Amino acid sequence: MIDETAAAPLPSEWPELDDPELLGGIIDIIVAEGGVDREAVTPVATLETLGIASMDVMMILMGIEETLDV
Repeated sequence: MIDETAAAPLPSEWPELDDPELLGGIIDIIVAEGGVDREAVTPVATLETLGIASMDVMMILMGIEETLDV
């Protein structure tokens, strides 16, 4: 039987994207809007471990939407 309450393992590497600059741009937005150090933004980092507040999450999402033109 599968334990559905178990969390999926965290990724240990960044995903490969068609546009390699896209990931860097998203990380830049997280750093700028979340007020965190770039070195802290890793594949295993979470909003909680980065100390990003809910209002900062909204600003990050708006920045990503604007960057991706969605």
